[in-house]
Amino acid sequence: MEISDTELKERIVAAASDKIVEGLWQEGEFSGSLIEKAHQRIEQLLDDAVDGAVDKAVKPIIEQGVRSFVIQQTNTFGEQKGEPVTFTEFITHRAETWLNAVVDHNGKAVDRFTSSKQTRLAHCLNEHLGFHIERMMADACKTVLEQIAPAIGTTCELKVKEATADIRRAMGHR
Repeated sequence: MEISDTELKERIVAAASDKIVEGLWQEGEFSGSLIEKAHQRIEQLLDDAVDGAVDKAVKPIIEQGVRSFVIQQTNTFGEQKGEPVTFTEFITHRAETWLNAVVDHNGKAVDRFTSSKQTRLAHCLNEHLGFHIERMMADACKTVLEQIAPAIGTTCELKVKEATADIRRAMGHR
């Protein structure tokens, strides 16, 4: 008899739920919401257990495959050129090439007419730092304004009242 993954999951959840319902019933804590929560939690635990088992069994196979995968470059006719490299070596070389490429002030590859001589890594770091410094300055200004603005408002009100009182005194009104 063949059973589908979904049916197997439903049977496991139903059996576990029945056990919990039986326990809750005996303890006098039987309620629909508790049973539904128990059912949902059992499904989550089952999903986590299956995910863990798959990770444990499959992850090492994938990692070994990636580590041992060899790339051989070829020309347009399919003939091998250069030495074969592992996937890790290939990715490392591509990353180094990309990061060390000379770019302009916008991060675009330069041509022979461009005077910029910075690497893409330097450009990315400058952009990243600039973004964070700008955000930190905006946050600091916001904080200062939130703290100082009410005090300035109160001071202005006091000075307006003082000025009004001075004007009234000067005009002879009290």
